[in-house]
Amino acid sequence: MRGRCRAGLIRDITERKHAEHDIRYMAYHDSLTQLPNIQSFKDHLGLALSSAEHSGKYFAVFFIDLDRFKQINDTYGHKVGDLLLKASADRIINGMRRSDIVAHVNNENVHDMVARMGGDEFTILLPNIRKPERYRKSIPENTRGALRAFPHFFSRAEHYRKLRHCNVS
Repeated sequence: MRGRCRAGLIRDITERKHAEHDIRYMAYHDSLTQLPNIQSFKDHLGLALSSAEHSGKYFAVFFIDLDRFKQINDTYGHKVGDLLLKASADRIINGMRRSDIVAHVNNENVHDMVARMGGDEFTILLPNIRKPERYRKSIPENTRGALRAFPHFFSRAEHYRKLRHCNVS
C-alpha cells in the first residue's frame, strides 16, 4: 500500500485580523478621546430602548456641552483645545457613579457609557435603572463639579471663568 500525500497551505492572517480590529475600533470610537462615538452611542441607545421595553426599567441620557469652548480653542489653539477635550472626557467618566463602565460596542449587554458626539459635546447613557429620579440631580452635579477644576489649563483667570460653565441636561 502506497503512502498518501497531503498538501496544504498555511497562511498567517494575524496582520489582517489586527487590521480588522483596528478598523472596527475606529468606526465606533472617537480618535481624540478614545470614547465611544456617535455611531456607538446610537447603537447602545437602541439597545437601551429595547431593554427598557422588555424589562420595564428606565434609562437616562444626559447631554453635556462645554460652553464657550470655541472661544478657548480660538484663544489658545487647537492643541490646547484637544488637551481640554481629553481632560474633560476623563473627568466626565470619573464624575459618574462608581459602577459605571465605558461601554464597548461588541458587548451584547448594555452598559453605562460616556460618548463623544463631536466637537465639545458628550453624552452619558445610563441603561437599566430602576429609579431615574436618583440620577436626575446627581449625574449633572457630579459632571459639573468634575469639569469646574480646570484653572491649570489657563494662564489668565478670565479664560477659565469663561469655560467653567457646563450645560448638562
